[in-house]
Amino acid sequence: MLTLQGFYDGAVFRPLEKVTLPKNQPVTLTVNIIDKPNQDTLEAKSEVEYMKKHPEEFKGYTDIDLMMEDLLK
Repeated sequence: MLTLQGFYDGAVFRPLEKVTLPKNQPVTLTVNIIDKPNQDTLEAKSEVEYMKKHPEEFKGYTDIDLMMEDLLK
């Protein structure tokens, strides 16, 4: 049996991980639908909303080489 966990946002089931199923083999799939995203997801969503409202507080890039240079410092 395969258990897949995620959350349902009212329109789409969003799994927390990718699963590869075997070909030509019977599979029982159990989906646990969680009405509310977990705390980590809620915090990440809040962070993105804040970043969208205050883009001047965050560095942006138009050049991937400069972005990678900063990331690898």
